[in-house]
Amino acid sequence: MIHGGKKVGGKRREFLDEEWKNETVIFPQVKGGPCNKNSLIITALFGHYRSQLVFFDTGSTSDIMYEQCFEQLDEEDKERLKPIHALVSGFGGEIIHPRGVISFPVTLSDGINSRTEEVEFLVLPATSKHDIILGREAIRDFNAHLSTAHGAVGVPTRTGVSIIHINRRCFATESSKPNKVPYQTRRTEPEKWVLNKKFPNQTVKIEPAISEIVRTFLKQLLTKNVDIFAWQDADMTGVPRNIAGHMLRVSSTFNPVVQKKRKMGPEQTKAMNEQVQDLLHLVIVPKSNGTWRMCIDFKDMNKIGRNLEVYMDDLVIKSIEEDQMLRDIKETFETLRSINMKLNPAKCSFGMEEGKFLGVIVTGAGFKANPDKVQAIARMPSPSSIKEVKTLNGRLVALNRFLANHAAKSYPFVSTLRNCLKKAYLKWTAEAEQAFMEVKNCLMELPTLTAPHAGEPLTLYLSATNIAIGAVLLTDRKTSKRQFIMSVGC
Repeated sequence: MIHGGKKVGGKRREFLDEEWKNETVIFPQVKGGPCNKNSLIITALFGHYRSQLVFFDTGSTSDIMYEQCFEQLDEEDKERLKPIHALVSGFGGEIIHPRGVISFPVTLSDGINSRTEEVEFLVLPATSKHDIILGREAIRDFNAHLSTAHGAVGVPTRTGVSIIHINRRCFATESSKPNKVPYQTRRTEPEKWVLNKKFPNQTVKIEPAISEIVRTFLKQLLTKNVDIFAWQDADMTGVPRNIAGHMLRVSSTFNPVVQKKRKMGPEQTKAMNEQVQDLLHLVIVPKSNGTWRMCIDFKDMNKIGRNLEVYMDDLVIKSIEEDQMLRDIKETFETLRSINMKLNPAKCSFGMEEGKFLGVIVTGAGFKANPDKVQAIARMPSPSSIKEVKTLNGRLVALNRFLANHAAKSYPFVSTLRNCLKKAYLKWTAEAEQAFMEVKNCLMELPTLTAPHAGEPLTLYLSATNIAIGAVLLTDRKTSKRQFIMSVGC
């Protein structure tokens, strides 16, 4: 039993208000009545170790790992020990200076239901017949119910109550070292998780990069906010009109007038269609699932926030750390609920290390050019028609932020189009061919763009010629080389 000392890991974890964590623990009936007198010593996993000597002690204010157990750990785990300035008093009142503090995910399971929580241990330079003591900190975090009479510990889990019975045969620590269990195979594919059991065919994606403990917390958070998702058409009740709406401002004093159809000649019809097309900025593009999408340029509707990027129906929550990700997701869900906006579960992915957004690859290191767009240019043969030159120019525009001095590099292509007297005739010049090869070489080493920090000094480099003006925005973060913010040209 350990008393006193600085409380470690006393911060209450989020999401403890889940209903399943408050489930009533009922211990099974014992023939003749419960009569156990032994200590509550069970088998548990911590990290990738298993110990048969995990002792639940309601008299201990801290969670303890004894020195003889610590010494059995792998070297990389020992290196995670952090120093701590604290004193603890033992059962006999002696003062003990802890070696440090170390954290492990601890899993309690009865073989059917299991639960994992992160536990921070004080490592004591002392020996004991126990490997680990789970004190009041861990008991609280697990919502554990202890019954010495039944010789069992009850722990609520998402799948039901786990009743873990004590070890009837306990060995001395010297002959029972914490055994290693195999590392869990690292996930390589996204988990398609059924969030709403009423709609098992609709799943959300949880990416493989996030840790198992955060994965558990994320699932708890998603379960609590299941109403944020639209599972059927009836769930789409609409955004309140006082928040967003559209109407035609017409005077109620005028009656509708049906105008007669105006006939136009072929040339006038063609010119009218071109003008309407320019006003709409409308284009039909293929989607990744093989269907088609009608796109309209609404760049003015792009919204950028502290931890959120929104462009039309695309929404990205951006977080640097895993625990921050949970807080950002929770905050975003609360915002969506306040305006009655729903998410499509089939299009939701959580815990992504990188992904496509607005035509670029967003990663933890910055923004990278879409490799599909780079390869589309790299594989192009030299243009042989006006249409192919226009296609080349369009593909270069999609990469212009990554391509330094883009305007000057693509000028020979634009000049080629201007010199075409007839739309059916293209004169591909030697200058255009040389520029085409140079562009392909530049595409092989495109920079990774980064986002500026608040208050960070930036350096702007300008380049001006008789045909184009270019600019590059850089920042110096004491790394091996300067980082690009963006490149523009006109």
